[in-house]
Amino acid sequence: MPGVQKPLSWLTPSISELVDLPRAVRREFGYKLSLLQHGDEQESPDIKRFGEDDRIAHLTKVVVNGADGNTYRLAATVEFEEGIWVIDVFVKKSSSGISTPQKDIERIVRRLKRLKDFRASPEGQKVIQEMKAEYAEAVRLQETTEMPGSKYRRK
Repeated sequence: MPGVQKPLSWLTPSISELVDLPRAVRREFGYKLSLLQHGDEQESPDIKRFGEDDRIAHLTKVVVNGADGNTYRLAATVEFEEGIWVIDVFVKKSSSGISTPQKDIERIVRRLKRLKDFRASPEGQKVIQEMKAEYAEAVRLQETTEMPGSKYRRK
């Protein structure tokens, strides 16, 4: 549903990796993740698929160019119905053009496997149900909230 923000979860240690980045970079990632959560990723040319490796080609890559000259990347998956999972956050330090360095790809692949294993676990199933409930509640609220300046409810 347009306008409803999909839940966002962070695979450990991606949240602490984000916190370690410069404030302006964190803010830009926040904005771009918000676009992704609302299904508006086409609004930013810095949100695209990883193309370097078939194992991660389905993942979303979010790119931020920092004022410090560094390029920062975030890897996320939007493939699961419960919401968006941030898998990795890193500084691209390769001199090999725009492609993602192999060591970063391998780390993303390992983390993706960890996420899939977690989702299959009882604890992961509980988190999935919580995320689905959060999204369903957001949809319900949007459908029943009166629009500002209108006496009619959304339908």
